[in-house]
Amino acid sequence: GLQLSFLSTFGVICSVLICEKIKWLQKEVDGNAFEIIFFKLLRKLVTISVASLCVFIMTLPILMLHFGEVSLATFITNLFMSMICEMFMIFSILALFLSFNSYLCFPFAEISAILGELMNEIVNFVSDIDGIMLSLSYPNAEYLVWGVFIAFLILLTVRISRKWLIFAPSVIFAILMCINIANYNSSREGFVRAEYIANDSLILSSNNEVYICDASDGAYGALFEGVALAKENCFTEIDGVILSHYHSDHIISLERLAKNYKIDRVLLPYPQNSEEDLIMRSIVRVLEDEKVKVCIYDNDKEIDILSGKLVISPRAYISGYAHPSVAMSFSFGEKRLTLLGRPYFDTNLEESGIFREYIENSDYLIFGADGKDVQDDFYIFSKLKENCEISFSDYDLLEKSDFEYFMDEYRIYFDVEYKKYDLK
Repeated sequence: GLQLSFLSTFGVICSVLICEKIKWLQKEVDGNAFEIIFFKLLRKLVTISVASLCVFIMTLPILMLHFGEVSLATFITNLFMSMICEMFMIFSILALFLSFNSYLCFPFAEISAILGELMNEIVNFVSDIDGIMLSLSYPNAEYLVWGVFIAFLILLTVRISRKWLIFAPSVIFAILMCINIANYNSSREGFVRAEYIANDSLILSSNNEVYICDASDGAYGALFEGVALAKENCFTEIDGVILSHYHSDHIISLERLAKNYKIDRVLLPYPQNSEEDLIMRSIVRVLEDEKVKVCIYDNDKEIDILSGKLVISPRAYISGYAHPSVAMSFSFGEKRLTLLGRPYFDTNLEESGIFREYIENSDYLIFGADGKDVQDDFYIFSKLKENCEISFSDYDLLEKSDFEYFMDEYRIYFDVEYKKYDLK
């Protein structure tokens, strides 16, 4: 906060120094009243724009280092807010001076309240525009940010006859950043990135969308780790958070995520009983307050996301336990990834054969929490797709020698807490 305040103030001072050197901003206008008013308004808009740009450039490195993103709404809101804010301050001061008399104070206080609400609505409206946040996590973005910052400071100290040339690096920065983003997005076309995190959370992202899938044990920290991964992949907004079942860790994390990040929608499983139905309805009410869309999906039926198909089956409960056995499978193009969460074997889910086809046709198979149960069910390996990549996580499972028979046919990884897959 101290760094941002200092650099913002320095940016405003820079804008004053720059505007003083731009001759046409200082000259007096001769003409009729309309021409004079028009020129004064134009001069004010230019001054505000210059100040906004200077503050933007000066704070850019701090925003990159601490937040990894920046709002492009600055240039839009400042034009409106500065003029509204002046009127707001005038009426607020008048209301303060007249506070000894409620009848005299009331109209000025009411007008300042309306103006304050108007400023709030403008900020909320602009902030909700898709794509208003610019990620600074793109490849080479760090060099561009430091380049425009240093170039601005150098040109500020150099005497140049045309002072507006100080903003040339900003134009170059904008052009190069657009080219950089276009190249990055084109390099990601044609595949979906699936990133597995311990605790059975899965992040699915394409070149323009990202979903956090809380496949099983989904601890609060894992969801925020998912957000961090989304930011690393240059996403500033979460397109969807998918819950697999209604447990307290999921519910608590959902509300906090909705309050701290822009989430387009949340996908909730169809409730299996009256208790889950009540939980679902309370979640919907909380998310509606945060203006997040809610979709209820059917268990064991495919959901369309990222130009692929996702299916989740959390409905088989383990005998004697409250936790459901969760399985999730995602297909994109010719590739399929399947994650088996809580104990899959010896449950109704396995016996029903709901997921058998998905498992047998998977290119990547992840055994999440309690994957050690596979030691009693080695028969699953005889039915897997050739060259299937198998990952076990979180547990000291078995001796690697137990899998020697399968090593030639499959790629097997042990104790995997994080893994990345590119599905073509």
